[in-house]
Amino acid sequence: MTRVARSNPARSRAMTLLEVVVATAALASISTLVAALWMQTRDWTRENAAHHAALRVERALTLLDDQWRARIRTVRVSGADDAAAAVSLSAETLEFVTSAPIFFQDWPMARITLRLERPLAQTVGAHALSRVIYTESPVADPASAASRSGPGADLERTIVLLDGAESVRFERWADERDAEAPAGQRGRGPAAGWRAVEGALTEAAVEDDDKTEDGAAAEAGATADAKRARDRESAPLRAGRLVARIKGDPVVWQFIAAPLR
Repeated sequence: MTRVARSNPARSRAMTLLEVVVATAALASISTLVAALWMQTRDWTRENAAHHAALRVERALTLLDDQWRARIRTVRVSGADDAAAAVSLSAETLEFVTSAPIFFQDWPMARITLRLERPLAQTVGAHALSRVIYTESPVADPASAASRSGPGADLERTIVLLDGAESVRFERWADERDAEAPAGQRGRGPAAGWRAVEGALTEAAVEDDDKTEDGAAAEAGATADAKRARDRESAPLRAGRLVARIKGDPVVWQFIAAPLR
């Protein structure tokens, strides 16, 4: 009689202590490696996001520099308050005309508006984060950018230029040698010749060289009267700064009002 050897299924599926130790060590090693790779990937993502945020701020300041250098002083931006202003700067808004638009590049010039948008409500204990809104619209009338009639009047593009800004503000500076400003625009300067101003400032528009002599002579009296009225009402803009803090880093864009175009 022949015996057939039968294997025990329970014994064949069992694992030795050595196999359990080896499997546990391999699983722990793989888990540690995956966790390390995950943390490294997270750090790379954060660094990449911070790098892109810094680049965005740098690109925004470079854009403003280029547009300010290409601003046009022969086109008026203000309305009835100051019809001969080429640049208007208040506590919340900066307006000027430039020949370097980014959205309407088919147009020779565009009106640029920078507006500070502050939060309507604030959480107790949290920082108030504001935004700098950039608006660009093509200039249809070379004589004045204040008019919205004619071709391109309904065109306008608005984007958030800077986001998450703390303590954002426009600083306005005038020259002590200018005419004495009214009470709402007086301030103190850190050095002789400069003084910080609280009210709105403007940079006067210059006459276009293409105008005829007769037209220039006819407007000379009105221009002189308007200039004297402006000098009584406000001091001319000499310099300004956009100051903010984004993620703890200071952001400063400084612009000087000097005759250009």
